[in-house]
Amino acid sequence: TNQMMGVRFVQLLFGLIVGLGGYGTLLFNGITGCDASELYLYYFGGVLLLFLDLHEYVRSWPLRTPILGHHVMVFFFGLAMIEYDLIPPPDVPDPRISVATMLLVANIGLMWITDFFHVIFRLSTSLPLIERYRKIYLITSIVRPITLALMIYGAVELIIVGSIAGAIPCITLSVAYAYNLVKAIQFVYTFDC
Repeated sequence: TNQMMGVRFVQLLFGLIVGLGGYGTLLFNGITGCDASELYLYYFGGVLLLFLDLHEYVRSWPLRTPILGHHVMVFFFGLAMIEYDLIPPPDVPDPRISVATMLLVANIGLMWITDFFHVIFRLSTSLPLIERYRKIYLITSIVRPITLALMIYGAVELIIVGSIAGAIPCITLSVAYAYNLVKAIQFVYTFDC
């Protein structure tokens, strides 16, 4: 459990970096009129998140089927961004990264922050601490359905512009993520302190 807390502290740190970096990039884009989205998406959304998710995948092996599906789809989503240039689609006249895609990646950082509270909630033996972090997790987990909506919106957006290859990782990630989201929130919500 000390090892898990150590990993979650690192995840908390990187969650702050990814979340603040994403919202900071959107703010920079809005203030300056320049577009740094591609830089952010490549380094934060692709390389950093992909590396950390791969670490989580290996560290937690063997995984239950829904969690395995989630990690496999995150891997393909990351490859779609950094290797195959499918997000944004290369054949559209104006291949800019959408605000929805930027918010999606920034929200992944925010979700990692909420994961930190979930782990403390699960590992603690102190009832007041469990009750406090349960409330914090449930309040902050509002970002999770918003992120799911952004995943679905991104998939629809890619289908509309004709990038089925780009939409498939978004759709499959949405399905795996929706299942895990419901199970995690349901577990915390129904937990009897």
